[in-house]
Amino acid sequence: MTVTTRSVSMKSDFVKAKEIWWHLNNKKKLMGALDLEDVLPITHDVAICILANPGIRLEDVIKQPYFKGQSRSTLKRAVAYLLTHNYVLSNQSRIDGRAYMLRFNLYREGGNYAKQGQR
Repeated sequence: MTVTTRSVSMKSDFVKAKEIWWHLNNKKKLMGALDLEDVLPITHDVAICILANPGIRLEDVIKQPYFKGQSRSTLKRAVAYLLTHNYVLSNQSRIDGRAYMLRFNLYREGGNYAKQGQR
């Protein structure tokens, strides 16, 4: 039996689609665990970016290739929401006093992660 390039490509696309679906499903579970189900999708993405990159600056979030199609103000609004609702904490950089390092607050009052840690 000969395998055509087209069938290999379709199988590869199928595997990629299953992998993407797996990640989307896990994203939904993570947002539930972080108590962030009811926010805009861009806020989900910014939250995951900060969670995956502790100490990231707002400017570095904006420069992420993933956010290329998003405006600076949209990303700043998402970070502001996360800061205002205590999902994210910021600390002034020791190296550059103008920069603030962002990190996710896993022990946020009322968050599911904090509740799980108390068990």
